[in-house]
Amino acid sequence: LNINSEATAKWHEVHVTPELGLAIDETPHVIKMYFRGEPLTPRRTSVTLSILAGKLGRICPGHVFAVLDVRQGKLHALSTPEQRLDLRMRKNTLVDTF
Repeated sequence: LNINSEATAKWHEVHVTPELGLAIDETPHVIKMYFRGEPLTPRRTSVTLSILAGKLGRICPGHVFAVLDVRQGKLHALSTPEQRLDLRMRKNTLVDTF
């Protein structure tokens, strides 16, 4: 049985378009705004931050990646390299699991 020929995973390219680039307390931020009516869950926040950091981390070194929950007026930020590494490790663990 050749699994590679019979069952292949289909990966899709994910495009990310942050709406804001701001300096907050002289620190550059890349911000994705969340407008939807349904609540911004911790999981959705984590996924969005992971995508932002994964796609833009190399071209925006030193930037803070964030999601702004417009309805609640709350900024969820991912700023330190340790936080980025933690997200990458969790993402790799998830991929390795499947």
